[in-house]
Amino acid sequence: MKPHWVNVGLTFLILCMPILREQYNNGQYVTYYRPIVVFFDYVREPRSIQPFFLMLALSFFIYFVVSLLLALAFKLLKKNVTRQSQF
Repeated sequence: MKPHWVNVGLTFLILCMPILREQYNNGQYVTYYRPIVVFFDYVREPRSIQPFFLMLALSFFIYFVVSLLLALAFKLLKKNVTRQSQF
């Protein structure tokens, strides 16, 4: 999959959303983290290499899913446009 600006932009947008959740004391303290901030924190202060690679894998997984969904959407859109132009 070639990186197009739409794929990269949507991936970056998703990584900037607070989707990682942490909970303490049976739900009394809940914190949400943005994956992009966590990723750059591990780059800036490398305490352990494993969380860095987990965040890198999460980023690639999100990019793959976004690319797949966009490819399917464009394929369906192209099919609908060609079908409408035949009538």
